Amino acid sequence: MITFIKEKNFYFSENAFPYGKKIIYLNPETYIYFRKKIHLIKNIDHVVFDGFFIIYLLRVFGIKIREQQSFDFSSLATPCFEFISNNRLNLFIIGATDDDLDYFKKTLIHRFPKLNIVGMHNGYFDVSNLDTINNIKKKIIETETNFILVGMGGIKQEIFTNQMTDLTNITVFTCGAFISQTRKSTNYFPKILKTLHLRWVIRFIREPKIIRRVISSYPQLILFMTIDWINSKKTRTI
Repeated sequence: MITFIKEKNFYFSENAFPYGKKIIYLNPETYIYFRKKIHLIKNIDHVVFDGFFIIYLLRVFGIKIREQQSFDFSSLATPCFEFISNNRLNLFIIGATDDDLDYFKKTLIHRFPKLNIVGMHNGYFDVSNLDTINNIKKKIIETETNFILVGMGGIKQEIFTNQMTDLTNITVFTCGAFISQTRKSTNYFPKILKTLHLRWVIRFIREPKIIRRVISSYPQLILFMTIDWINSKKTRTI
């Protein structure tokens, strides 16, 4: 997994927009899940990280992450939507519930009036159902989509994005819970807390169930990343 990340590590810049690339975020839970199932994301072009803890660990193990880039309005989402809007690209959104999508669309149009949203689909479908995947692909192609935003939650959204790699001219970006979080607040993570690396405070308050996940996954992440780093060193010396 360490070698995979080194090869796929990505930093978003408007000056080098990733046309046609498939980009996912990895967090502690998805790192742990995919480290032994890397075939499920093997065709992904780039990996981005928005958690301070996982970024810190990766730096400890010699992987250079320039800075934290989360997909929300205080960080990556705004320049990304501005680029899509200013360049008249077609946006397709996948994730959350239908009600969340409707609210999200209204929010985006309010903030970016020229944004062209050509299609939406909720995130409640089975990513292993090829008929469903092919029907969604058909809609994406018919609408001449240039950019797909995927917010289906960890694991599902990464697998789905990997399934889109045959759509070579379309950029795909995962965004976690951004779509549903926007319905709760368009400023879900205040910029000052992001600057101080305290996004976790907001998530712990608003989403208490995450505390249990953190207690479980963070120690595992340290262990498994250490193992993966040792194995990557052994591979290089063979």
